[in-house]
Amino acid sequence: MNIDSLKQRPADHARLTYKLKNANVYVSPDGFHFTDYLDPVEEIPVEIDPSQLSDKESSYIETQLQANLAKFKNQEAILANYVSLQDAKILDIG
Repeated sequence: MNIDSLKQRPADHARLTYKLKNANVYVSPDGFHFTDYLDPVEEIPVEIDPSQLSDKESSYIETQLQANLAKFKNQEAILANYVSLQDAKILDIG
């Protein structure tokens, strides 16, 4: 079973682990954690025209959206409050 089919009816195939403000987090039988909510993609342009970004937006992209160890460690600590991370593999998309 793939993640897309799990997301169609998550409660049928995965267990609800915890709730976030705008989404529920489920765990698949294979141990994959996923949410039941994504931002509507119709509102997101396919391409970003850098000439239309403000300096503030460009700065945000350059500093905040880059992966860094401190940010990952903070996210890992928050996640550890809800699930065991022993032998865990984490994939963060988006």
